[in-house]
Amino acid sequence: MAKFIKGLIKDTGHIDQPEGSYRYAKNAIISEIKGAIVNEHGNSSIAAIDTNAVILGSIEITDDSVVLFAVIPATDSADAISIVYLLDSSNTVTTVLRTDNTVTEVDFDLKFSRDYLIEGTYKIDPDGNIIIYWTDNNNPPRSLNVTRQIAESPAADSIYGVDPTTSPNKNYIDRINLFPHAGPVPRISFESISNGGALKTGVYYLFLAYVDKNFMQTNYVTYSLGVPIVEDDESVLPIERYDGSPASLQTGKSIIWEARNLNTDYEFLRPVVVAKLGDAAQFAFRLNDIDISGSSANVIFSGLEGYQESAVEDVIVDTVVYEKAKTIAQLDDVLYLGNLEGTRDIGFQKYTNSINLSAVTEDIDEFDKFVINNEMLNYGRSLSGGQEEIDKENGFRGINKLASSTDNRRGYTRDEVYAFYIAFILNDGSMSYAYHIPGRTYNDSIDTEDIEKDGTNVSYGSENTSEIAVVPDLDLNNSAANGEGKIFHFYDTSRSSIYNTGYWENKNEVYPNTEDYIAVDPEDGTTTDLRGTPVRHHHMPSNARTDFGFRYLDNVTVTRTDTPAEKVNYIAWSGEAKTGQYRFTDNWCDGENPPTGNDIIILPNANVNNTANGGAAAFRGDVFDQAGKMFRELEDELGVGMADWNPTTPAVTNLRGYFIWSKGTGSFSNTGGSEATIAYDSATSSWKVTQLDEDIFDISKDILGAGFSNVEYAIFVWFEEAANIDRQHVVSHDIQTLGIQLSNLKVPQDIADKAQGFRIYYAERNHANRRVLGQDVLKNTRQGTPWNNADISGCSVKGIGATDAYILSPGVLYAGAVNTATFHDSYLLNGRHSLIPATHTTYEYDVEFAAYRGPAKLYPDVEPFTTSGASGATEANDPVPSVCQDNASHVAYFAGLYYNPGAKPIVHFPLREKCKTYLNGDSIFDGTSLGFGKKIYNLGGESSIVLGFKNGRNPALGTWKDFTIQGEDRPNWAKLPTSSESDFSFSGNTTPPVLQIHSLHAFKSDMYLSYDTQELVWTGYEVLGDDFNKFIVGSTETDAFQTDKIFGGDTFIARQGYRITHRPEIADQVPRDHKSVIYTMCESTMNVNFRHETSVENSYYPASPASKMLGIKANEDLTAEGKVLYENHYSLGVSDIKGVIPYPLREADPTKFKTRVQRSAKADATSLIDNYRVFLALDFKDLPRNRGDLWKLVTFNNLLYLHTEDSLFRTKGKEQLQLADGIQSFIGSGDIFAQEPDEMVQTEAGYGGTRSQWVSMVSKHGYFCLDYRNTRVFLVKDQMYDIGRMGLQDWFRDNIPYELEAYGLPSDFDNNVQGIGFHSVFDEKYNRILLTKNDLKPTTKFTGATVNREWSESDKRFRIGQGLVEWDDTDYFTPTGWTASFDPELNVWVSFHDYTPYIYSYRKDNVLSLNRDNYNIWEHTNEDDPGNFYGVVNPFEFEFVFNASRDDDKIFYSFNYIVDVFKQESGTESNITYHNPGFTSFYLYDTHQISDEQTLEYMINTRRVGNEWKINKFRDVAKLENSTDSVYTGGTSGHTGSNFGIVGANVAGSITTSVETTTNNPMFNIDGMSETINNNFIDTTKSWHKQRKFIDKWVGIRMIASNSSRNLINLYATDVAAKKFYR
Repeated sequence: MAKFIKGLIKDTGHIDQPEGSYRYAKNAIISEIKGAIVNEHGNSSIAAIDTNAVILGSIEITDDSVVLFAVIPATDSADAISIVYLLDSSNTVTTVLRTDNTVTEVDFDLKFSRDYLIEGTYKIDPDGNIIIYWTDNNNPPRSLNVTRQIAESPAADSIYGVDPTTSPNKNYIDRINLFPHAGPVPRISFESISNGGALKTGVYYLFLAYVDKNFMQTNYVTYSLGVPIVEDDESVLPIERYDGSPASLQTGKSIIWEARNLNTDYEFLRPVVVAKLGDAAQFAFRLNDIDISGSSANVIFSGLEGYQESAVEDVIVDTVVYEKAKTIAQLDDVLYLGNLEGTRDIGFQKYTNSINLSAVTEDIDEFDKFVINNEMLNYGRSLSGGQEEIDKENGFRGINKLASSTDNRRGYTRDEVYAFYIAFILNDGSMSYAYHIPGRTYNDSIDTEDIEKDGTNVSYGSENTSEIAVVPDLDLNNSAANGEGKIFHFYDTSRSSIYNTGYWENKNEVYPNTEDYIAVDPEDGTTTDLRGTPVRHHHMPSNARTDFGFRYLDNVTVTRTDTPAEKVNYIAWSGEAKTGQYRFTDNWCDGENPPTGNDIIILPNANVNNTANGGAAAFRGDVFDQAGKMFRELEDELGVGMADWNPTTPAVTNLRGYFIWSKGTGSFSNTGGSEATIAYDSATSSWKVTQLDEDIFDISKDILGAGFSNVEYAIFVWFEEAANIDRQHVVSHDIQTLGIQLSNLKVPQDIADKAQGFRIYYAERNHANRRVLGQDVLKNTRQGTPWNNADISGCSVKGIGATDAYILSPGVLYAGAVNTATFHDSYLLNGRHSLIPATHTTYEYDVEFAAYRGPAKLYPDVEPFTTSGASGATEANDPVPSVCQDNASHVAYFAGLYYNPGAKPIVHFPLREKCKTYLNGDSIFDGTSLGFGKKIYNLGGESSIVLGFKNGRNPALGTWKDFTIQGEDRPNWAKLPTSSESDFSFSGNTTPPVLQIHSLHAFKSDMYLSYDTQELVWTGYEVLGDDFNKFIVGSTETDAFQTDKIFGGDTFIARQGYRITHRPEIADQVPRDHKSVIYTMCESTMNVNFRHETSVENSYYPASPASKMLGIKANEDLTAEGKVLYENHYSLGVSDIKGVIPYPLREADPTKFKTRVQRSAKADATSLIDNYRVFLALDFKDLPRNRGDLWKLVTFNNLLYLHTEDSLFRTKGKEQLQLADGIQSFIGSGDIFAQEPDEMVQTEAGYGGTRSQWVSMVSKHGYFCLDYRNTRVFLVKDQMYDIGRMGLQDWFRDNIPYELEAYGLPSDFDNNVQGIGFHSVFDEKYNRILLTKNDLKPTTKFTGATVNREWSESDKRFRIGQGLVEWDDTDYFTPTGWTASFDPELNVWVSFHDYTPYIYSYRKDNVLSLNRDNYNIWEHTNEDDPGNFYGVVNPFEFEFVFNASRDDDKIFYSFNYIVDVFKQESGTESNITYHNPGFTSFYLYDTHQISDEQTLEYMINTRRVGNEWKINKFRDVAKLENSTDSVYTGGTSGHTGSNFGIVGANVAGSITTSVETTTNNPMFNIDGMSETINNNFIDTTKSWHKQRKFIDKWVGIRMIASNSSRNLINLYATDVAAKKFYR
């Protein structure tokens, strides 16, 4: 008898059916122990879920419980409900979490969908908590502590007991994201620096993360601006003593921040302070977690509290975040995710072109007030306490101006180009890409009057020009720009724009050809195509615009501290007019009438002198009018009554004084005045008075506007102070720091839904990204006599005759045209940054200085300079002095008082050839080869930058009296102090030095190239929470779409002080040191206030008082390389510790990582911290893309298998090595990412891929998977076994493809829940793998809709007409499918099964399933009711083929089988044996014959013989038909052969016209696994004499048990009785 241990095989012909195999089985299992075919046990309902709930996935837990994920689909009257169930070992279903979108305050919806099935895993933490992890490839991967959730939210209506209706997190549900979700980002505000700490000098940044009850930490989602800590006390006076420090010096300070907008869903706030202590040293200090008890908390860092050092990378490197994952697995305490989707891109780039960026300013009044008097200059502090009222917060020593996110006033360099970006704070706390904000478009027709910084000598040739026109100053263009300069490169065109910014475009960079640069207006949808157009940035306005310049008001108070003689001068004009003209007019000044400026031209008149009308007293006026008040104020302040004023003519041009005017006569009812300057034009014999925007002492200014012709009287008053006048200057300036403001910033709702706010960034302006390299006053060098022929070879009066031409580097100030100048920019000198890019300087301001002669500084170690003979020795052989230096010095102090933007004929000054270099101190530099034309004499000089200007383009410093004036006319500051002078003496206002501030520029045609690779700096500006709403499209708030003013730039306005020196060691000169201290304002990216000094050798002003600076010998180079001491961390405007990334220009599909595997940190079995939620950014592996997308991760034999569409990969890292004693040892690093994974079968096109995620399953027997595309089924062990070839290869080829694939369904569709897909489960109890196909057959209504039917990929459905067809619409689809089982131990296919559930699960030994439209959970272990699936009894069928002696035809007359039939006794494990045939019906068939299904009837066709049951009495009932087929009839012409001499006659002598034969209808109806007799093939009324016996070489026998008796059947063997047929 035949035993059936070779399983189900259908790939052979019946005649070749292998021995020991069978042809068909349904609802059967193999009992390996008994060697029997057994009818399958039924399933029974063990629990119920909510009505209409659909299970989407499950996670099997080791405690015999199962987590189930479900959705109740939305209906017309109700929204979808997402549910997490727990089925425990007692079959109790607990709802763990139930969510929907009915909570309107926040998002409390898991958003489960039947379109996306769920895959997951779990672990148990050290406290015994069950933690699950799942993904559905639609929502973010998520994690839930099931144990905690059940305990803290027993109603399942919240997460961990936190009420969603009161949560501050609008994305409440994302609290359980696998990648920790921060929710509302804290807003950090700097509060104060306090005493009582131990912080070291440096800059400190606070970073914050949230921590939950299980100590799971989010990324550090926000950080503060840097807080500088210096050594000085916060209240030190004067404020100049509050300067920088070397890094890491101990202080007694601590920092207090406040964190607001906290997410109270979290339990703790985790602060980390990152300290920058020097250029390279960064340290992170993790403070103790802070309990979150409200919406705000203070964070204090003193350096004394408990903290632990942390790696800075832990703070600045975020764990990675993905939005979707297709597959999930764990191996060796590491969690793996595969086929990922996520991006920082939220799609905003196309909307940034609509943003308007404007330049704005903010006033800082009384900026950095300082006092000049002898105490301050000698000692650096006011012994009388004169500095007590000065507040460092009025400048950039003030910490709020530097560190506050709301009050910082760090600005942007004027006339510079910046690249700005906007980045969004996403709902999870991470940052989006930073999106480039294009600069404004160019103006093709601007009024040339609106152009600034072009110079009065520029001619445009018309009233209008274009910003992209070639710059009309060809000399400048050719010299500085090689002819490539355009208007916008050099000139300030910001006045032509309502946004007050200039234009900028890059020459060699254009916007890429991607859809992101088809700019879209977020509101009306209009588009602008930027593709292929030049990249635009933002050109800041310049100082030429007085409304945007850094200085807008000089506050200078001068008070007398002694009573020396002084002289007040005046020049006056009366109203008598020159014939035919008015005496006062503006026409000669700016050519406009009425006037627009403040310049007045006073015409000459030979008949009226400057003392007309009896002197100054005639102009005094009434005491109550404006002029009268001003005259009296002048008398009081100058200390000289009007009767003693001296009428004279100014001897110096641009003299500063006071201008008072009067219209009309009598009471002088219309009068006024202001501070002013006066200049004389010899060509026209006219005076030009420029009124200044300044008061006359305590009287408010009253500037003369239009109506010059009505002026009757005018007077200009100035005073000339005698030498050695001691004055106290209290100096401050009202300044403007430059910021930006964004308007029309509109965020579409779909983007706003992904974000909680935004931040504004700019590209770091490193040295390569600077047009403005530095800024300082130009100090003129000296050439000519005696330096054209100077003898520097000795110190005797005559020298030794070796002469050369030199340029003298200045130690004092020189007026006149500037051919070569020195330049002291602190940023450049500190870093010795390259000067190669420099092309020209640009004028910014005239600066009038208060000039003081310093006290005598006699060097005690130097003799007065003499020769060995008389001081007037003339002989060449007179001995040379032992020291080439005099003990006396020329010393002076210059402080900038007045900053005036003058109208200059030339504003830009090209540098000559290579005339730009660092000049080392105390040296002679041969500048000939660089283009200077001479050597530069700098003996006894400081290090500086020396610049040589193009001939004919020389800055002009005016004609004030300078050091070249000899005798008594030499200004006081230039005279040698007497040996008895110990104080500084003010030189008076008669001829003050006036220098020019210039910016050193580099012409550039491209800035920030490429703009997507820049390092970005946060401005400190952020919009969060409700403030974000006004930027969302549709907002109706009054200031909608407009930000506040934004500062936080890289530029400080500061006063920089330094010393210039030289010592002329040449013949005919006494080698005295010439030393001057310069103190002036500038803009710099270096916070000059925070320079520091450590010794005399690196002293600087004002850290050291002027007296000390001037007492140091000139050859002590205080600005030498390495001596301009400054810690760069104080600059603040450098790339962030934790930056954002600019949006990539051309990255193809940056959102999807279809072949990527990302792994978590390794779990720590001793820690409650869940490392499965920690994913480091670089901990991933990308598979080759030529093997398709990654569909499944599985773990087997301690290795990770990576299953792609086209191939299967296996990782390496823990290979086993068999040792001699039989012990296995592991080799390799254990890191499965350390080596490239192996492809299991290497072919050109790949082998064994999968698109059936839910089939892929691991059991103790291997990895089971399905290759849909190639219709193959695999079991992977040591290699890939194609188990379809074990008998069902052909069957799978025919039955794996989906029915709807022929109508456009993609072959990668994989969703068994929706009705089309494959899934599997391992049945431990019966040692089998169940493979189920769910499929839908199209109805005729579907197939008939050919015109309007199409597949919609986005909807994952078919569209017919205007509507989508739902998968459960039975008008269009009929469910179908099949289930087959495989025994992996016997390696055989076992059976088909009458159940096709939409989902499987399992626990322990038992398979669980759920069937469509049934809301019970079914367990497949019901031995009491075999074949009963989901309440329907299904038959057990078994078919075998008898083909013994297959070469012989046989007559088959009976078959027999051995069977046990029993039933399990209820409530026991005992069996009740029944003596019956078990089966209830049967049928036979062969090639052409078939019996009808016959019932087994005892002693009719069934009887028992011994232990066998014998079946007989079966006959063929196949339908017979008369066939006229040409095979039988020869066709229309008949056969051509003959019998009996008759053509076409058959052997009977007749012509065959038809033959009775078996019908041509198919014998069986075959539909997948269903095989039933075709009623059209049989004829149950067939005559008995035609019901022949079965004669063939083989016979197939189908045995059927109806299972109605609920008996268990064990079929052991079969046999067939046959005898050879001899006909």
